[in-house]
Amino acid sequence: MKKILNIVICLLLIISSIVLMYLLNTLNVLPSKKLLIINLGLIFICLLFLFIILFKKINKIIRIIFILLLIIFSTGYIFLSFYIYKTIDFAKDITDINFETIEYNVLVLNTSNLSNIEDLKNKNIGFLSKDNNLDKALDELKKNIKFKNKKYDEIGTLIGNLYEENVDAIVLNKAEMSFLKESNIEFINEYKEIYSYSIRVITFEKKEEKEKLTDSPFIVYISGSDSRGSVYDVARSDVNIVAVVNPNTKKLLLISIPRDYYVQLHDTYGYKDKLTHAGIYGIDMSITTIEDLLGIDINYYMKTSFETVVKAVDTIDGVDVNSDKTFTVDGCTYNEGVNHLDGKCALRFKETDILLF
Repeated sequence: MKKILNIVICLLLIISSIVLMYLLNTLNVLPSKKLLIINLGLIFICLLFLFIILFKKINKIIRIIFILLLIIFSTGYIFLSFYIYKTIDFAKDITDINFETIEYNVLVLNTSNLSNIEDLKNKNIGFLSKDNNLDKALDELKKNIKFKNKKYDEIGTLIGNLYEENVDAIVLNKAEMSFLKESNIEFINEYKEIYSYSIRVITFEKKEEKEKLTDSPFIVYISGSDSRGSVYDVARSDVNIVAVVNPNTKKLLLISIPRDYYVQLHDTYGYKDKLTHAGIYGIDMSITTIEDLLGIDINYYMKTSFETVVKAVDTIDGVDVNSDKTFTVDGCTYNEGVNHLDGKCALRFKETDILLF
């Protein structure tokens, strides 16, 4: 019985060591040399315990001590593996994004007698021509009804033609709707939504690697979306950071471009626009616009959102923040002094402190 127990405990160490080594390799954040040293160390510890517990003749007290150490090591490996797994899962959410979801809204004036999508059969519907995903948006809507489409270069012209009854309805994506509300124009109180639909589009694809990342510099674009929903939603890009990584010199250069910096959006002419509005047309527009602006080629991108902040904080089991006041907002209570917060309350605290402090 005692021998069986020893074997079970040793198997626990072997399995936990293998899982830990696998996850460390999957995480892929440690230099190869350090990773090799850690793997060899885990193997050495495993073999040492196996030899002492199963084969070497030692007195009872020392054997008990080694068994306790073996259990402690195994437990430590399990907890470490759990947190590495959570880190990998979180990183996957923000690095394996190869698509975006774009929601479109079909709008008519409040005074219109049109009330549903069927009422638009064979009618004129207006679209923005500079939408990179216009063809796909048209095709998706055509699955429901037949209609005549009219394209306009500017959102103001599009709305103007709705007022002038040159079109019966217009289609705007969710981000463009947000832009209208931000602009506070009269139209936001004079329309009604009669239909909405979504499309999924493939985003910027990683460029072909001529050399390994450890051999030559590469550029990463970091986009901070203002989306309150999923990171996959198309939205304005309020944070725009270009990270230049040189693996040879082990140096990192970060370039932050202001959200309101006026730029010429890629493949557009005439008036310039805020860089943050490039995100309304998808991550591709932000990337190509920054490439035009800086004269660079972006190799990779990472996109984050408010949801990402919540997940990041929850992944590390919360953060400590210091509050100068005691208050409650949206179910989150903050006491004067240090507070340990989960992701939701950490994000709400950051949003609230701008108003309170």
